[in-house]
Amino acid sequence: MFTANTTVSFRIGGVVPGMGRARVLGVYVFCNAVPSDADGTMLMTVQARDVTEGAYDDLVTSQDLETLVTASDTMFACMMTPETIEKEYTLEEKDTIRMTLTNNSAAIDVNPAIILVVDLLFLDE
Repeated sequence: MFTANTTVSFRIGGVVPGMGRARVLGVYVFCNAVPSDADGTMLMTVQARDVTEGAYDDLVTSQDLETLVTASDTMFACMMTPETIEKEYTLEEKDTIRMTLTNNSAAIDVNPAIILVVDLLFLDE
């Protein structure tokens, strides 16, 4: 859930040691209600923490959930950030994924519970 006029982050998973490498195939969001904020925005960013670089790589950048989520109890595909030569969509062991929610208003009209699904394909080594 969003917090009014605040940015909050949640670690939502990663690649467990011993599992090898994984490829992000897609990022999806599911809400139990349609997000709504008449005087602000409800943005979601999804990033992978690259432990070898000590940095975050964007998978989804500032996705507007008010625009994306048009019905409750339905899965919606997020617009993924284009991958560069750094291969941000390939995760190594111990890399993690976080979701950041940003709101810029004093009050949120409809603040849904959010489930984030990251579709991973584990790669043969």
